[in-house]
Parts: sequence; structure tokens; C-alpha cells
Amino acid sequence: MWVDNGVQDRFGEEDPSLHHLIKERKWQVQRTVHMILDKNGSPQTSSLDILRVFAEHFKSKYDNIPVSGECMKRLMDCNLLTVPDAANLALEEPVMLEEIYHAIKTGKPHKAPGYDGICLEFLKETWEMTKEDLLQIVNEIYTEELISDYQKFGITVCIPKQPHATQVEHYRPLTIPNTDQNHSQLPPTMDAGPAQEQPTLQPNGQFSI
Repeated sequence: MWVDNGVQDRFGEEDPSLHHLIKERKWQVQRTVHMILDKNGSPQTSSLDILRVFAEHFKSKYDNIPVSGECMKRLMDCNLLTVPDAANLALEEPVMLEEIYHAIKTGKPHKAPGYDGICLEFLKETWEMTKEDLLQIVNEIYTEELISDYQKFGITVCIPKQPHATQVEHYRPLTIPNTDQNHSQLPPTMDAGPAQEQPTLQPNGQFSI
């Protein structure tokens, strides 16, 4: 019997039963987008057209917003509260190992990993081996602002907000960043290139979210 490698991975070394395969197939069908309305209200049904509608919508929504320099100057002159110098100095201090360990220890378990495939449980289990490397990575991101394109990469999943969603606005985009970026608390940027490709066109030609 032929079994999809992805299904096999999810069930480990145990062969999935027919019940599991049927549930897997139903889940795949339920999450497949068969039709979406574009901004003109025209239905799009092909995988490429659906992908284009999603990509254009999110590019427009999260693109850079032009800001007037004069308006920003007027805003800064409104007697806004400033951060005390002592607090600024504390913010510029390197991240300590104890801070990273606290973030990992108090993190919620069973969360989906980012593109790097590293989950919270992995960091907990390998803490003694990986802590120094993780500390170096986080400090490079936080204090030296050394962020590679790979670290900016995020997987964006579009979750339907209502049954029978037919418009892009009916979906909520959730981005899963890489683990090192997640623990440095730096938000993923929409300029990260691949992260802008919101939905996914599957190898079988189906469009899924």
C-alpha cells in the first residue's frame, strides 16, 4: 500500500490505519481553497489565480506606508514621554543566558515550529549543548542588528475566520517565525522576500492554506 511520506512522518514508524488516512484526506480537502473572489468580485478558481489574489492583497495591506516628515516632527513636539537614560542603558545591555532560559522554560509547549523546524521542546532537551550558540545568535540579532535573510523568513498560514470563506478578508494570516528570531522577540518583516508568499501551492497543483 502506498503511503504519503508526509503522513508517515506524522505517525512516526507506525503504519497509519485506513481511518487515519481517511481523516488525513478529509483534512487536506477541507483546507484546500477552491475559489476566492478578487478585489473586483470576480471568482478565481485556478491555483495560480488564487495565489495571485492572496499575494496581491497582502502585498497591498502590508506594504510600506508613506509618512510625511513634517507630520512626524509635529508628533514628536507633542511633549511625549521619553524613556529615562537609565532605562535606555538597561535596554542596550547584552541579553543574559538566564533571560533566554526563562523565555524557553515559560514558553507554551506543542507550538508549531518555524521554517527552521526547531521547536521549543528541542531547545529544552538540548539546552546544555545549544545554550552558548543560542546566546550568541540572540545577541547578534539584538545588539549588533545582524539579521540574515534566512532569519527573517517566516511561514504564513491563512486561517479561515468563518465557514465557507470566499474573500481574502475572511482569512486571518498567522506567521510562524524561526526559533532564534522568536526568542529574540524581533517581529518578522514583510520585506523578507519568501515570507510575502502567503499561501502555498502544493506539488500536486492544489492551493492550500
